[in-house]
Amino acid sequence: MTIRVQNRLQFHWDCHFHVYGLMRNCVMPVIVRGILRRRTRRLLDQDIERVVEWLHDAVFHEAYWLQKVDEANRPKKIMKCASIEQLLVEVAKTERQSGRKYGPPAACSGEECIAQLDDGYTIVRLITAEALDWEGLRMDHCLGCGRYDYCLQSPGRAFLSLRDRFGRPHITMSVVNRRYIINMEGKGNRPPIDRYFNILAPFFSREGYKLGLAAFELGRVLDEDGVWHKLGELPPDLRVSGRLNLGHTALRSLPPGLYVSGCLLIGSSLIAEIGEGLDVGGLIIGNAPLAAFPPNTRIRGNLDLRGTQVSHLSNGLCVDRHLLICGTSISKLPDIMSVGGRINLSNSGICQYRRNTPQ
Repeated sequence: MTIRVQNRLQFHWDCHFHVYGLMRNCVMPVIVRGILRRRTRRLLDQDIERVVEWLHDAVFHEAYWLQKVDEANRPKKIMKCASIEQLLVEVAKTERQSGRKYGPPAACSGEECIAQLDDGYTIVRLITAEALDWEGLRMDHCLGCGRYDYCLQSPGRAFLSLRDRFGRPHITMSVVNRRYIINMEGKGNRPPIDRYFNILAPFFSREGYKLGLAAFELGRVLDEDGVWHKLGELPPDLRVSGRLNLGHTALRSLPPGLYVSGCLLIGSSLIAEIGEGLDVGGLIIGNAPLAAFPPNTRIRGNLDLRGTQVSHLSNGLCVDRHLLICGTSISKLPDIMSVGGRINLSNSGICQYRRNTPQ
């Protein structure tokens, strides 16, 4: 039982090195006690996260009760609890006493609220070095080490923070070109928790933000309607705005009807099959094991197959610009295809076939 609970909590305490000892030596025994005594029916991630935030705030603000310990040097306030439910009672009591959960008073002058979201969440822009320091400290990542201070002076560059209604940060985002998100970090540089993705999705869609992160970094894809889809559960006719980078994922196939307004990248993935009706602004295959194109594929830019494993092109291929198949093993062009630019066949299987065919 203890090992199972420890594995469950590992994600949460790894995100907060400040509270590692409290989580492992104090909170985990309380949770195990509640489960064994059948006082805890369900162990929810949001409850664990709430307790972790409470501990983090207590350490950050040097709460007096941390000094009141038992003979094993464990805070009595935690150890008197018999379950996570009783811990949550202590959390709520602290919230009532403070009037709100600890907010960021030291960073207020260096922040600008740019959006109000559901359930009291906000998007805050960090505009001073002090605000970056505060964010980095609370989120346990390197934003506040001074390394990124110069970015505050770069046009189009911004740092955004997702805050709950009590002013606590949960996701830090780095933006370039005003609307292009190149980094999203949760606590301790870990991937954000699922529910925060759902809170952010309408904001991204409404404000026109595009994701510049590889899908493997987030474990999901955001469609043009602001809906997240987990990798491995991509639906047919999925439509994605901007670039979609599926490189380094364990995906083996892509759904039919996939539309990407920008470039689709699948290099260093396991993708060997793509559904019919692919429509993308560009396609970079790299070393993915894709051997054949599906029927009715449209590429709204160049299609460069040099250095790939592609050996077969299906009917209905439409390439708006140039088709480069030089150096591939492709030995036949489709009977039905359209290419807006030139076709480079040099050193391909087609040229080899022509050289070996009797005249």
